[in-house]
Amino acid sequence: VTAYSDYEYLRQSIRKNVFDYILKPYSSGTFKECIDRFIGQYWDKEESYGSMTVAQKVYKLIQERYKEQISLQSIADELGMDKSYIGRAFRKEFGSGVVEYLIRYRIDKAESLILHGMNVQEASEAVGFMDPSYFGRCFKRLKGYPPKNARKGQ
Repeated sequence: VTAYSDYEYLRQSIRKNVFDYILKPYSSGTFKECIDRFIGQYWDKEESYGSMTVAQKVYKLIQERYKEQISLQSIADELGMDKSYIGRAFRKEFGSGVVEYLIRYRIDKAESLILHGMNVQEASEAVGFMDPSYFGRCFKRLKGYPPKNARKGQ
């Protein structure tokens, strides 16, 4: 809710993914309508995940979209929640941070692809790493050996 009616202010708000934009003065009916739409949209998202915890929702999103360029912020935006809250909930339930888990998940998937005959660069791209050297560093840190040695097991 704002008293600003400047078009540029409205554009900036849209870029920041505001749910709605209400100019003052507004009626209580307009405000209630906006709140009802927000709650309706939030509950629609909740129903698609059933009774899962926040951490389980994040876990499911990672499994479904690990190949994409995702971040804690993009997950928070999709779930309509604060990224700090999501991070704490995930760490409490799974024992690691969201990004750390995503990297580990991608590395495990890439190792499986390499073991099944895919070359290192193809495997890294297939699981969402766009920088081969970063992939190599992450792989070695987590597995203890470089990805080119994955077929040998070290």
